[in-house]
Amino acid sequence: MTQIPVITTLLTKILNIVERLLDEWVMLDIGTVQMGTADEPYWDTCAPYADITCNMSACGNEFVEILEDVVHNALVMVSQSLVALISWESYPIGG
Repeated sequence: MTQIPVITTLLTKILNIVERLLDEWVMLDIGTVQMGTADEPYWDTCAPYADITCNMSACGNEFVEILEDVVHNALVMVSQSLVALISWESYPIGG
């Protein structure tokens, strides 16, 4: 009987979740792709390029805004906690 490591299973589940979210929230449109040939590797003296545009759906935009708020509030909480610790350690004890 073969057992799959826990880390591999966890990574697979995370990647499946990310793929599902991207499928639902991101619309990808590849406009143009300009590639050179073996003789001329550059296109008009520029490196090969691709014109790729993507848009997020309304659900994706809402999720990113909520995630931004969570990260911002967590950073504020960490900074305030550090200030409180510094203030508490420098408070004189008795006289």
